Amino acid sequence: MIYRICRINREDMHWKTYALNLLMTNAVMILIGYLVLRLQGLLFLNPNGIASMEESLSFNTIISFMTNTNLQHYAGESGLSYLSQTLVIIFMMFTSAATGYAACMAFIRGITGTGKDMGNFYEDMIRIMTRVLIPISIVIALILV
Repeated sequence: MIYRICRINREDMHWKTYALNLLMTNAVMILIGYLVLRLQGLLFLNPNGIASMEESLSFNTIISFMTNTNLQHYAGESGLSYLSQTLVIIFMMFTSAATGYAACMAFIRGITGTGKDMGNFYEDMIRIMTRVLIPISIVIALILV
């Protein structure tokens, strides 16, 4: 159902297509995350009136979360609005891990040489998020509760 909603054709991709889709998806997520951080002072879900991040801090934050290094040079809840925490930080924690796993799966498929194609990047992303990351996060959340 998710594939149909997102209009994902489940055809295998050549390695160049797979890599291009991975890079372009990450570039779009970086751009959207950067814009949210830069405009958080103007956007909704900002009850504390937190100002927008400056350029270099926004870029550093979005790149660090996209590369899954999670480097933070801001003061948590006093530096980010609720929208920024949800759309940028939490979303990037899931998607950066999923893109890393997808790249790893494609690399393993390439090493095994079972076919000329690497699979479908978007199918891999959805599988990783729905079958691995979300269930693990639910279990860990229940343990922490």
